[in-house]
Order: sequence, then C-alpha cells, then structure tokens
Amino acid sequence: MNKGIISSLLALALATAATAAHAVPAFARKYDSNCSSCHTAYPQLNKAGRKFKEAGYAFPKLKGETTISDFLHFDSYLPASAVFKIRPYDKKNDGDEKLRALHEVELMVAGRLYKNVSGYFELEAEDEDTNARGFEVGVSDAWLTYTHSDAVKLQATWGSLLATDPYDTYSGARRLTRGTQSVIARSFGGADNGGSLDTSRQSLSVFGRPMENVYYSVGVAGVADDAEGVNPGTIYGRVAVDVMPDVMVGLLYLDGKCETGATNCTVDRDYTRFGIDAQADIGNARVMAAWLSADDDNAAATSEVENDAWYLQGEYVIKKDGRPQIVPLLRIDSYETNNGADDYMSATLNVGYYFTQNIRGFAEYFREFDVPSTDSEDKRFTLQLEAGF
Repeated sequence: MNKGIISSLLALALATAATAAHAVPAFARKYDSNCSSCHTAYPQLNKAGRKFKEAGYAFPKLKGETTISDFLHFDSYLPASAVFKIRPYDKKNDGDEKLRALHEVELMVAGRLYKNVSGYFELEAEDEDTNARGFEVGVSDAWLTYTHSDAVKLQATWGSLLATDPYDTYSGARRLTRGTQSVIARSFGGADNGGSLDTSRQSLSVFGRPMENVYYSVGVAGVADDAEGVNPGTIYGRVAVDVMPDVMVGLLYLDGKCETGATNCTVDRDYTRFGIDAQADIGNARVMAAWLSADDDNAAATSEVENDAWYLQGEYVIKKDGRPQIVPLLRIDSYETNNGADDYMSATLNVGYYFTQNIRGFAEYFREFDVPSTDSEDKRFTLQLEAGF
C-alpha cells in the first residue's frame, strides 16, 4: 500500500474519532433540529428543506422567531457556519498524486435580516487559486431576498444563475460528488463569457410558488463571471412542477448575449440554453436527470454551434437511527463539443459515509469511457472529507 493511501486512511480514521463533538450547522442549532429535517443526505434538500430555503431560511408557520422589535428578528447567536474540505488523496491517471490536506474553506452567514428580507453570504478560499500563496478569499455567492408572498419573491444575486432554485438537479453547490454534473459545469461553445450555469454572475429575479406544486423563476442577468454585469442581455425562465408528491419535472430556458466590454467578449455573441430535468425520491433512493441543448455563436460570431449534454444519477441513503450513514451513488455524464462532432461520456462512482449528520467522507472513482480518437480516456480517484459546523 503506497504512502498516499496510508495517509488517506489515517485522515479518515481521525475524522471518525472527531465525531464525539456532535457539531451541527447553524440552522439546525437555531431551530433545535437536526440536519435530516431538511436534507435527504447533507447537503441535498428534501421537501422540508426546499420550503425552508424558499421561506427565507425559516419555518415561520412551524416555529416563530423571537421578535426583538417591529423590525428585526435575531437569533440568540450569529447564524454562521463553516465548511472544511480535505482531500488527503487525489490522483489523476495523467497527473501527480496530491496530498490536499486542506482543499477548501467556506464561511456562510444566512437568515432573516428585516421582516420579510433574508440574505445569504459566502466567503470561499481553495487551494486551486493561482495567486502565490493559494487560498485567495473571495465572495462566491451572495444574495438578498424580499418576500412579498409565497407567489412573489424578489432576489438580487451574485451567484449561480439558478441560486433561487430549491431543487438539486441544476445545483453544483448541493452535489454529493467531487465533480459537477456535465449539464451544470460545461461552457459549451463559450459564448456565455466562457462560463457555465454554475458560474457566478449578477442577476435580478422574481420567483415563487403560485400553487403548492409549481415553482417558477424568471430573471435578467449579466454574463457568467462578469462581476460588474456589463450590458446585461441575458434573460431566463425556469419552471418545476411536482407532478407527484416526490416527483418533479422541470424546464429551463436561457437566452443571452455576450457583448463587447464583458471580460472575455471581443465580439458580440448570442447564446441560448434549453433544458429538461427531473428528480424523484423513491423511498430512500433519489434519481435525478437533466438534458441541456446549447446554441452558441462561434468565436467570430459568423455561425452557430450546437452541443448537447445530459446526465443520469442515482443514489441510495442507508440510514442508522434515522440519519444517513452510507450513501452509494452512480452517475453517467455525457456532453458534446465541436458542434456535436466530438462526444464524451464518463461514469462517477461515489460512496459516502456520514460520521455525523454534518461530517462525511467519501471515496470517488471517475472514469471516461467514450472520448474522441484524438483524446485519451481520463480517470481519477479521490478521497475527501467534509465537515460543516
């Protein structure tokens, strides 16, 4: 057994010993609850978790908050959480073996700010930053939400385009794996400033539930990764319908323009995205799938290129004493490049173990098994530990 694997097993053993702390994230502390109240398996949301998120991080109909005045609602402590991610072993087939003893640190503050106003703020630092010391701190996500009613909520966002979305099909932040689904992570033809659905951007949106089983979101946004929202020519619409109590089917449409002046736009380029997605909970199993068609102007804006992507993911939550303990997961990803001429397909096998509800480790094996003849198949094995407090 090589030294990398030995050090990885040692790190996971130390994590097991740390479970006596029984630390729980801030929202669970605030509501004297546990993570399983809102998560199928942390960080993925269940139905109660979706309602909690949409209500501005509160259960106002279930548990009232102490009113200090007519204006402010305070917790008895600052509702802050920190997440640490450790990768004691990370190896690609064509790369070096890495000891990423501390891979990423996140600090999150969220909750009610003023009557019907809620907010979320996240600082993030990770080892892949390119500055000399690494771990450059930046604002990865931030938003402010005003709730007029269940049907109408207004949100100003720096974050992913679907930050308001309570479902997990397009959420890279609530994935259980190291890698992000192809539909979410790909930049396709690159006309969206070289970014993806998961890339942070400036946006204003209206969202809510006009009916209990129907969620919608519409908005206007800048292009991906442009912090000043130069020439915000992107509009989008999203609808998700709970066709059954535990089955959702959704649609996504995005139409945008990356105009000269944005970070990576040397010419004006148009792009569209059309997606279909579904999520189903069957007992302790969850199945998610999404398909996305992307049309982009080419780099010179002289013609269009079309590329598709899809994924299918299944997971099963094995519980002990009512909480997740072991979560095996399998995902198949597929995407196209070069105007559909080149196809890529990969499989991700992930097995997660929850030492407590908010401390989990996983082993993940990723492998490409269909690539163009000009490329070689990639594979990667990762051990990761995540702890949220």
